[in-house]
Amino acid sequence: MPNKHRRGERLCLPAGKFWWPDLSAILVTMFDVPISDDSIRLGQFLKLANLVESGADAKGVLADGLVSVNGEPEVRRGRQLAVGDVVAIDGESARVTRA
Repeated sequence: MPNKHRRGERLCLPAGKFWWPDLSAILVTMFDVPISDDSIRLGQFLKLANLVESGADAKGVLADGLVSVNGEPEVRRGRQLAVGDVVAIDGESARVTRA
């Protein structure tokens, strides 16, 4: 009978063997995007950071709820971002920095 791992049971590995979870699905690429003003609108920032190709694309990803700002979902294209804010979409994060 094959050994199957059942819920609630401990997984036993041979001595010297270690199991590490695959974190690639949750790892996020973070990069800084400098702005010259004190703030920038979210739609403009998405384009500046090359997270979307156009304003129409920005509108679409925001409407679909795919964008978060500082870990909170955001749907407003006109949301004002300030230095230090972090925008995330599809595993990529961009931080607003001062130029």
